[in-house]
Amino acid sequence: RLEVGPQTLLIKEHERAVLGPEKMLVIPPRHCCIVNNPVVRNEKGEVVLDKFGQARLRHGEQELREDIPDPFPLYPGENIQGDISPFKVVPHNMALKLRALRDFIATETEGEETRVIKRKAGDEWLFHGPATYKPLVEVEVVETRKAVVLLPNQALKIQAKLDCVDYKGVHRKAGEMWSVKEEGAYMPGVDETVLETLTGSVLTEKKAYKVRALRSNVEKGENRKQGDERLYTNRKYKTINHNERDKNVQEIKIVEMKRKKKNIEGNTIKKNQKNQLE
Repeated sequence: RLEVGPQTLLIKEHERAVLGPEKMLVIPPRHCCIVNNPVVRNEKGEVVLDKFGQARLRHGEQELREDIPDPFPLYPGENIQGDISPFKVVPHNMALKLRALRDFIATETEGEETRVIKRKAGDEWLFHGPATYKPLVEVEVVETRKAVVLLPNQALKIQAKLDCVDYKGVHRKAGEMWSVKEEGAYMPGVDETVLETLTGSVLTEKKAYKVRALRSNVEKGENRKQGDERLYTNRKYKTINHNERDKNVQEIKIVEMKRKKKNIEGNTIKKNQKNQLE
């Protein structure tokens, strides 16, 4: 049995003290702890005892206890998992990747709107900051994510791990790649992987780029087939923004022709920026 002080306890001859005296637990404001095998309580919050006077336990279950300023004891069979820890504060441009350990119904509040979400075991989602995250026994924190800041003339190459919807509402299939070019902070979705950061190149009078299409696509109303190569010069473009559809094959230095000299070239390029094999 559990004896709670303050009191003077006289142990009878057929009894012995198994543990204690032990300090009670105090959970400060904005702190919490997880208790394994918690006791069963009735509607009034009182501990339910069996016919032998022992506290009944919910074996194999866990209970989150938070903001309990009054000291409380752990009943026989209960034990605390880890330590009493403060709530996690998620700063701006940060997010927690969460995973459901079992099926449960969650209530989320956004502004003045409250919605009920049914989570299934294995579901993953992001908890965005700035906010305070309160742990749940049904959820584990997988990792902490930080937003990627895009500077001018930069882009992110993104790949979908599962079928998902991107930040623009476009449906993406697993394995599909696309690029994000908007300046500022970008937080990848829970089903998105950042492959690399692409930095555009500035075209000058003496520098050009030869680019090969990795897949068929349409660029500025012009159809491009997989394997097509184009030459980008500063006559038409000021910069070249690399993306997931193209591969930068070669940087070409423009040849300066002097007077009274001729330069013989093969495979010339016409106005459509494509090689003309000769």
